[in-house]
Amino acid sequence: LGLYSAKQIAEDIFEQVKALDGLNLALKQVTESELEYAQTQEFLNDLAEEAGAEIFGLTSSYTKFLASAKATNLTTDQTQNIFRQVAKAAGILGLSTEATNGAFRALEQILSKGKVQAEEIRGQLAERLPGAFQILAKSMGLTTTELSKQLELGNVLSDEVLPGFAEELSKTYSLETVKRVETM
Repeated sequence: LGLYSAKQIAEDIFEQVKALDGLNLALKQVTESELEYAQTQEFLNDLAEEAGAEIFGLTSSYTKFLASAKATNLTTDQTQNIFRQVAKAAGILGLSTEATNGAFRALEQILSKGKVQAEEIRGQLAERLPGAFQILAKSMGLTTTELSKQLELGNVLSDEVLPGFAEELSKTYSLETVKRVETM
């Protein structure tokens, strides 16, 4: 029994190291320099602590999010702020890891397409992040009906509206006052 346990622990550690190595390799691929890579790792470590999130999932989600953001006009600060506010909102709302990852996946798709589409904002993001549709509308100075019309017309560009969405999300959930989300 003791030998089996030691073997299982060793295998688990090996799998975790392998997964972490893969995450780090992917993150290196989407950052443009060693300095940006180091700054991104520091950002993720700080955010994991601040949002009460586990670092593996956060790193995986951010790597994909950053890869999607690279094709936009978003600055690094804007990209990190959007990700930070969603992570903190997920933490204070007690979202599951699955729901949080789903919210990030919806944002990745929004960034990749360059336009916000009703399916991503209503069908994916708002299902996981309560009030997302209303928060987006408010951040744009629109009613939800007006936002729906703009979405139908394809007039809502992701890199133009997501920074404002992050700021409105912060206001809505008073995220600026949250220094650390306490989670299990």
